[in-house]
Amino acid sequence: MAGSTGEAAEKFNNKAIVNTTCAVMVLSCLFIANPVFAENRPNQTTVAAVSALEKGRSYHNRRDYRQAIEAYSNYIRMVPDSADAYYRRGLSYYYLRLYKRTVQDLNRAIKINPKHVEAIYIRGAAYYQMGDADRAILDYNRALKLRPNSAEIYNNRGVAQFKLGNPEMAEKDFSKATESNPNFAEAFYNRATIHLKLGNHIQAIKDFSTAIDLLPGYASAYYNRAVAYGKTGNQKKDAADYKTALSLNPRLKPRRTVEGARDDIVRGKYEKNVRQTRASRDIDRIPAPPHELNPENDDFTSNDAFDGDDD
Repeated sequence: MAGSTGEAAEKFNNKAIVNTTCAVMVLSCLFIANPVFAENRPNQTTVAAVSALEKGRSYHNRRDYRQAIEAYSNYIRMVPDSADAYYRRGLSYYYLRLYKRTVQDLNRAIKINPKHVEAIYIRGAAYYQMGDADRAILDYNRALKLRPNSAEIYNNRGVAQFKLGNPEMAEKDFSKATESNPNFAEAFYNRATIHLKLGNHIQAIKDFSTAIDLLPGYASAYYNRAVAYGKTGNQKKDAADYKTALSLNPRLKPRRTVEGARDDIVRGKYEKNVRQTRASRDIDRIPAPPHELNPENDDFTSNDAFDGDDD
């Protein structure tokens, strides 16, 4: 199927389903009411807190996540009961691939506000990145109860279901995602990957074609549609799509046979050339976590700002 991202992207031969790309999808707009004003704190504290919060937002939007974390930490010292501040700092940790710290901050955010859907959603993404698809699904389930029509959450839950070896359940989630958002190219791509995996080649071609219509530069969709065409015996269209895929992304691994093609699922990633013009990491935009599972596509992940760890 493909994937960050964006984060994403892709991995199918028991490698993975891409969760929409390295790129960043909009889950919702988050308006933060500054608690400092509501509490009528001294003016000096108010000004300092607001300044720290705005610095954090500015640094985050410039992808300077380390500075954003420092600014949010300053804000939290002055306003320790702000769920949104912990969420924002946790999101910055997420982009630095510091998933344990992400979870720690999001736990605090959720404790303060148990209905903070963005914090619950991103915590699920962090659990997935840490290899815990079961806990990721629990958080996605919880987030869907609060936001039942979220295409991004359905898509990412589908990726986690695929990771656990449940392609039928994954297909249902991808279908829900396409119903909620008919313009969600990655969800069509992921469902196509499921169809390809299960041998439903005509349906796979249909969904890959929809993904391409929505994102004309979607190299992985061309690549895997070529595979599906090859499976149906249409070698002419197979060759044409394969050529297009490599022209869009020369880094796609050459295949010697149809069986050697990419079978992966996208968990939220656009191809790099597409996401550069469409993606946004604005702090007020909730990213579809980069669940790119194919190691050969790591260069497309939305986490390319920093290769961190939690040690």
